[in-house]
Amino acid sequence: MNDKKMMSIVLQDGTIDEVEVLLTFELVDLKKQYIVYTKNEVDENGNVIYYTSDNKYTPSDADYQILG
Repeated sequence: MNDKKMMSIVLQDGTIDEVEVLLTFELVDLKKQYIVYTKNEVDENGNVIYYTSDNKYTPSDADYQILG
């Protein structure tokens, strides 16, 4: 079963990357929403590289989009 959640991110140069969403959460007191995602890249030690963003997104949207 493939239940991966994918999203598109728009990079500063205007290109679009498809990434896998791993986790989304909100810090209510700070009114900040965060997303953790991966491009499924590995570093020289074989570890998966993860990225985070605190840009605005709408968790209920079918297609997430992060700018920046």
